[in-house]
Amino acid sequence: MVLALTIQKTYETPVILVGGGDIAWQQLEAINCPAYPIIGVDGGAVSLHEKGTIAELIIGDLDSVSNITSFPASTEIIKLEEQQTTDFEKALYSIDAPLFICFGFWGNRLDHCMSALHVLMKYRGQKCVVMVDQADFLFTPHGPIDLELSLKTRFSIYPLEATTFTASSGLLYPLDGLTLKAGDAIGTSNQTNSSRVRISPTNDTQVNYVVILPNSELGAVLSSIF
Repeated sequence: MVLALTIQKTYETPVILVGGGDIAWQQLEAINCPAYPIIGVDGGAVSLHEKGTIAELIIGDLDSVSNITSFPASTEIIKLEEQQTTDFEKALYSIDAPLFICFGFWGNRLDHCMSALHVLMKYRGQKCVVMVDQADFLFTPHGPIDLELSLKTRFSIYPLEATTFTASSGLLYPLDGLTLKAGDAIGTSNQTNSSRVRISPTNDTQVNYVVILPNSELGAVLSSIF
């Protein structure tokens, strides 16, 4: 069966997706710009409701939402009953936005992490995604990286597919000329040795890796990528 993917909603600003997993509330509240719509993804809508936060939109198969009438009439609800994808993927393929800042999809449960990584790989190059857990966040860069980060920041790269880098600067262990490939060589637990980090993959039109950083750098990265 081929899934018919259709855009249900379009936003001109970044959106915040909140899933039903363990949510880094402190980080969410720190970046909760009033201009960014908050979207409850299935069980994430319940977590938001319990915190007193009104979601603009609720989306998913809604199997974790027992009482849909408890939400305000102003909250739009999109129910997608297909079971070929996770609720996280349902949100990504149904919504068009310049940036997705995601909570409650990463961390706590390993199976959820692996599922989310699968979705990131599937939509790399199509969706700009930042995923936040209690300690770290990750994002899929589009093109070369040029970031202002704190000195001695833990800096990790995990390849989704084999990726070769032509040059890097600002890292304790340079990536120049290296090919990273899962099962062969990866780039986790590197460290910044400068306040400016630049990384250039050989083919900067492909998005074949994720960057993992501590939450202390989330604001700097969000400012850089949007």
